[in-house]
Amino acid sequence: MSMPTIFVSHGSPTLILEDVPARAFLASLGRQLPRPKAIVAVSAHWDTDVPAVSTAHKPATIHDFYGFPEALYRLRYEAPGAPELAALCTRLNHLAMTLGEAVEEKRRLAARAVSLQDIERKEIARELHDEFGPYLFALRAHVGAVMRLAESPAPAADALRKHGNAILEQVNELQQLTRRILEKLRPVGLAELGLREALGALLRLWNESHPEVSIETVISPSLGETGETADLTIYRVVQEALTNVFRHAEATEINVSIAPAKPPSGSQDGCGYALVRVCDNGRGFRPDHKFGLGLSGMRERLLALGGALNVASGEHGVTLEAMVPMGAP
Repeated sequence: MSMPTIFVSHGSPTLILEDVPARAFLASLGRQLPRPKAIVAVSAHWDTDVPAVSTAHKPATIHDFYGFPEALYRLRYEAPGAPELAALCTRLNHLAMTLGEAVEEKRRLAARAVSLQDIERKEIARELHDEFGPYLFALRAHVGAVMRLAESPAPAADALRKHGNAILEQVNELQQLTRRILEKLRPVGLAELGLREALGALLRLWNESHPEVSIETVISPSLGETGETADLTIYRVVQEALTNVFRHAEATEINVSIAPAKPPSGSQDGCGYALVRVCDNGRGFRPDHKFGLGLSGMRERLLALGGALNVASGEHGVTLEAMVPMGAP
């Protein structure tokens, strides 16, 4: 049964005590309308973090005004309440709270992403200043010496050769430095070669620089296409995990595996996931260990994409597991 929609201005609170036409009208209105199962009152008089609904089974009378006759405050309205509606309101409140927490988490992630970007930019700026500066100064000095030698009637060949070799060495160092910085910004060859080849090149570099450490890698043939964003995320996870192992773990064995995985419980986006697992047999983390910027940034990135990062440390080493959504734009 549909109920009529009526707008009634509440007027003065003393209306209930006065013998006026408005009071008679409201009384007759109550007798004419069917008795409702419940009344929903929407009020802007209460301050809450998120929109909330009262869930009282038997609401009490609240006088949110002052300065009126005492008889007005003695009035009570014994509302029987609606337990079914109260239960529904409880669920609505929980939904509103969950939504509010999700919005706050999204805001926090966005702020954290901006903070991490600023930190990365400062780090790159520092590296450019500290690394490029000395090389450029040395090149300028050697080129200046060559220019002065060229002005002499009979420049010494040995001196020219010495400065030329020094310039070549400086240029080679600058090329390697440029490659390292570009690798931080975006893995070289990932888009052109694909995830498998790019990871293979990364692991070969680590093997060449640390031949005493065994690195076993298994990439499931059923992994399929993961998407550009997932490729970059998987690469970064492996890169960051290996960096931490070689810096801190003193491990002799590392196992890297990448395979398709079932979506986490509660996931409703319909996309597939890749499970990236990196295990080592090193010394593990200290009890008071805190993640550095690398792992913290990776965790934030995965959370923003709808994935997750878990790190477990024990007496037999560290296991890092990342759930990476596939097919994300």
